[in-house]
Amino acid sequence: MIYCIRKLLKKWGNAVIIAPEMKDKNKFIVVSFILYLLAFLPAPIFSEEGQAQSGNKGYLAGGPKETEPSPIVDEEFWTRPLEYYIGTGDVIEISVWDISELSKEITVRPDGKISYPLIGEVDVYGLSMSQLDDELTKRFSVYIRHPQVTAILKKFEGKSVFVLGEVRSPGIYKYGGQMRLIEVISAAGGFTLNAAPRSVLVIRGDIVRNKNPQLIKIDAASIYSKARLGNNILLQPNDIIFVSRSFIANATDFFTKISTPLTTYLLTKTILNP
Repeated sequence: MIYCIRKLLKKWGNAVIIAPEMKDKNKFIVVSFILYLLAFLPAPIFSEEGQAQSGNKGYLAGGPKETEPSPIVDEEFWTRPLEYYIGTGDVIEISVWDISELSKEITVRPDGKISYPLIGEVDVYGLSMSQLDDELTKRFSVYIRHPQVTAILKKFEGKSVFVLGEVRSPGIYKYGGQMRLIEVISAAGGFTLNAAPRSVLVIRGDIVRNKNPQLIKIDAASIYSKARLGNNILLQPNDIIFVSRSFIANATDFFTKISTPLTTYLLTKTILNP
């Protein structure tokens, strides 16, 4: 089409220049119409290969490429340890290898501290179990050469929630009084770069015994961007907050995909009992 227009312009080009005085007004009308069309035709955009785009993609160069759907979470997530963060009233079993006198169960006091033989008071509130291992090992090292210290959570008291998926510090978080969604996500270090904040799923109910828990899908991003405070819901004890790395279109279908690995994960990495 463009080639034909160029031929016409070459043939009648002089007519455009002398249009006001030209005698053949038909030529003037035809050329004017062609120029009018040229002014409103969109120019095709070319891809990197230099070929004009066609088909349903129209004039979007290259068009969006089809990609594999994003995984629900990092594939390594299910193999990571699930950290528990110590709170008041928790019962912890501490043992030092080959020294039975230093092995005992102890309860975290209301001030978040424990008193232990040889090392005295230790502030343990908010520490993960691995951090407690490191802290006790460091303190016992002052008195014992190369101590092998193990700390095991025997019982946890009070209210707690599970924060899993694409947050910086997944784990079990305790709270007193009331806890809202954004507070616990902040306590878990916030979203990772791979997170989909528009698709936060709160799973409410005992998923070990009850295969049909309440599912609450929340657009957490809107709490920040649009001040939709109604989405910043109050949490209940044992709620599971799951942050996906892909958009959740249907909460029930999503839960069906993760229910088995999630239940196994919680049973093997916590002290939950069926």
